[in-house]
Amino acid sequence: MGKNLVMHWAAAVTSWNRRLRRPPSWLLGLFMTVGFAAILMVLSACDTAATAPVSSPTPTPAPVVQQPPPSPTRLPTPTPIPQLPPKDAGPFIPHVTQGREDCLACHGPYVMWPVPANHQGRPADSCQQCHQSLPGWAPKLAHSITEKETCSTCHSTKGVAPLPTSHQVRTEKTCMMCHKESSPETVSAPAIVHTVQGRQSCTTCHAQGALAALPASHQGRTNQTCQVCHGESPRQPPLVTHKVAGNETCTSCHQVEGLAPLPKTHKPYADRTCVACHDAAKVSPPLIQHPTAGRTACTACHASDALAALPATHQGRADQTCRVCHDASPVTAPTRPHTVQGREACSTCHSAAGKLRALPVSHQGRTDRTCSVCHKDPAVPPPEAPHELAGRQPCTVCHSKGWVGPLPVSHKEKTNTQCALCHDEAKTVPQIPHQVTEKFADCMLCHRTR
Repeated sequence: MGKNLVMHWAAAVTSWNRRLRRPPSWLLGLFMTVGFAAILMVLSACDTAATAPVSSPTPTPAPVVQQPPPSPTRLPTPTPIPQLPPKDAGPFIPHVTQGREDCLACHGPYVMWPVPANHQGRPADSCQQCHQSLPGWAPKLAHSITEKETCSTCHSTKGVAPLPTSHQVRTEKTCMMCHKESSPETVSAPAIVHTVQGRQSCTTCHAQGALAALPASHQGRTNQTCQVCHGESPRQPPLVTHKVAGNETCTSCHQVEGLAPLPKTHKPYADRTCVACHDAAKVSPPLIQHPTAGRTACTACHASDALAALPATHQGRADQTCRVCHDASPVTAPTRPHTVQGREACSTCHSAAGKLRALPVSHQGRTDRTCSVCHKDPAVPPPEAPHELAGRQPCTVCHSKGWVGPLPVSHKEKTNTQCALCHDEAKTVPQIPHQVTEKFADCMLCHRTR
């Protein structure tokens, strides 16, 4: 570049010289000096620019980030919250996938849920790339399915528990594909501890302000839903073995220091809850067949080594408990028509092989000792025979109509052999106030009854 400038400059000077025709020498020298100086400055600038290195911008240093000091104690790692899939992901899998890895078994071209057209040809192992399964998505059944295989009986539009809108088109055979039965260990529905018969209206007792308030999770449920989950317990509460009328205050006897303490499980229960579970027995305790006056010590006769042993269910009961269940019979045992003296062996006459007719069926197994417990002597004993009995048999010869007098109605069916069983011979027999001679042999001549 510098050589070209010199050549142009020389040509210019030559042309100028021709035009001026010999300019002054001093002017020519000055002009030549200035021109060469300018040329040298231009050449120097060009060389500097050609040899100078290309400079790059100096990078700005990054700011220094101060790290926080380490925490003295490490906090526990929080439980991760399941993250929902992105909006463009496929719908959730509403059932567990364990044991169901072959998606095409149900979601194939000829099964119950065919895949859409844009899924044709996709393998089963590609399904969960878009469709995610959340644990616990389909809730477990809160009740057993035994005898409840027809789900639509309760889960329908007009059933006890209608299905949600998303389930309207589903059929019964699809229910158990998503909803599993809870194991017996995890089912929390307690058994009904009382009989259901006559107690179909559960909300009468199980409601707010009633005997047993429902838990918050049961609010709004109706009577029809109770027995869907709650089954009747195989062990039912014992029956009330005594009359309830007059014994409505159960805690008067059933308390810690009462006749029959309540078990620990019954501690918070009140009087009005007793009949909610315990029904009165259909068979009432037998009545007391003997007078109770002066007989408050029941165990004196009713014990294992006494007159009448107690049944096994009564062992350990005290005298005070007897009259709670057993009432005195309104019909008392008949009195004996004779005195006991000399007749202590009752079975001599009152038995199948005795002189009188056999005992009633209710008396089978009773002994001679038990007779006087119920049967007392009559207030007026039978009259004594005012004559000697020897040689005056049979009695009906005289004691008949037309002679001494007819027998009373109660003696109508009595025989001659029975007379001496009740009527004793008088200790003092009156004497005949006259001599009994042949003249007065026929007593009936004077002693007539009419």
